[in-house]
Formats: sequence, C-alpha cells, structure tokens
Amino acid sequence: QAFALFGPFPPKLFPGVETIFSAFVRLTARGILPIHALSTLLRLILAFILAGLLGVALGIIMGRYRWAEDFFLPLVSIGNPVPGLAYAPLFVLWFGLGNLPAVLLVAFAATFPVILNTWTGVKAVKEIWIRAAQAMGARDRQLFWKVVLPGALPYILTGLRLGLARA
Repeated sequence: QAFALFGPFPPKLFPGVETIFSAFVRLTARGILPIHALSTLLRLILAFILAGLLGVALGIIMGRYRWAEDFFLPLVSIGNPVPGLAYAPLFVLWFGLGNLPAVLLVAFAATFPVILNTWTGVKAVKEIWIRAAQAMGARDRQLFWKVVLPGALPYILTGLRLGLARA
C-alpha cells in the first residue's frame, strides 16, 4: 500500500488495496475467477493422482526388487533435491505450452517424495514378519497385501502428504 501511495512506480505495477479488492469482486461476480480457480484445482488434483500412482508403484517396485533399486535410486536421488520449477523450461520445450506441461511438471515434482517414502516403508517392513508369513504358506501376492503393504502404509501416506505439499 505504501508503494501504491508514495512509491516511484506507476499504479499499474503497484495498485492500491482498494483497486485489488474491487478487481477481485468484479472478477468473482462475473464468474471469471471461480472458473480459473476450478481449472487450477483440477490440474493440481490430476497431477497429484498421477504422482501418487507413479510414486507408490515405483517405490514398491524399488523396495521389493534389488535390480529396480539399483537402477532407479540414483536417478531419484539426483532428481529429488532439484526444485520442480527448475524443470519448467525443459517441460515447456518437450511438451509446449498449455495444461499438459503444467500437469506433468507438478506431477514430476511431487513424485520424488512419494517414491522415497514408499521405498523406505517397504524396506522398513520387518524381515521376521515376511519370514513368518512365508512359513505359514503365504504366496507373493498374499505377502504383499497382508504384510508388506500394511507395514509400509504409514510411510506411503507420509510420502503422499509430502507430495501434496510439493505440488
């Protein structure tokens, strides 16, 4: 507000609070703002669903199979600390402008914490639980649904929460 009243910049760059509020009311009354807010929310939901599905699947595969861990862990470790916005120019070059690169970029950035937490959760399942289930005759599918997934679920949910915060 101080820049709007006394600043050296034109009012187009630093409008006052009353101008911002009136524009907000006008755009909301015309229905423009709710439509764009809903569009943005739908893109975020789609990106989060994509990140969750891909991240949980890849994390489980990495946790259960050593070859997948050896292949994907270095890639995930390199990509995780880089902010998602740093990938924006690449996604615009690869996919152009519009909704597709926006959804894919958000999904890409949100996938890393989901992968890492799911992988950690699968690795954290106690070996004695797995051996006990195998001793009772559990097959791989039963072992996954009855032992591995319930044991890793707190980690998976934490990864989804962190992925949502990153999205």
